[in-house]
Amino acid sequence: MEKKNIIHLSERAENVFFSSILSFFLFFTIYIGNYGIGNSTFLRVLFYIILFFSPALLIVAINSFHQGFKNLRLKQLIEGTATSKIRSLAIGFAEVYGKTFNEPIIKAPLSGNECVYWRIIAFEIDEQTNQFSTIGNYTSKDNFFIKDNTGKVLVEPKSA
Repeated sequence: MEKKNIIHLSERAENVFFSSILSFFLFFTIYIGNYGIGNSTFLRVLFYIILFFSPALLIVAINSFHQGFKNLRLKQLIEGTATSKIRSLAIGFAEVYGKTFNEPIIKAPLSGNECVYWRIIAFEIDEQTNQFSTIGNYTSKDNFFIKDNTGKVLVEPKSA
């Protein structure tokens, strides 16, 4: 996993979408405050719709900020983790750099390439709605080693 790609594109798109809606409601409220509703039925209906959905939008906004701060904290934790030599590895979050190997050698089920870990996520597409749904999530269960010039360490992919 690259450190720069911690927040996925879908999460960024959700944040942009939510920010756009929030900006629209904010500017609309400012407009109504400055110019009033007047005799416009459309503006009156829109104002009441906004007034009706305000509590739900407030809850969504608080949840969005909470999720954003959780993602930011995780991102900073991963970016702030220094690369260690295996000999001086600490318990907990750690980053190591070295060559991977596995005993016995395993092969990826689809490509047949030698690897130390593989993961397959199977999706099904509903052609009417173009929605994806996960029908299978498979991973290798084998542990593997990372070796550098100071030693080697066993990695459990399920816990990593």
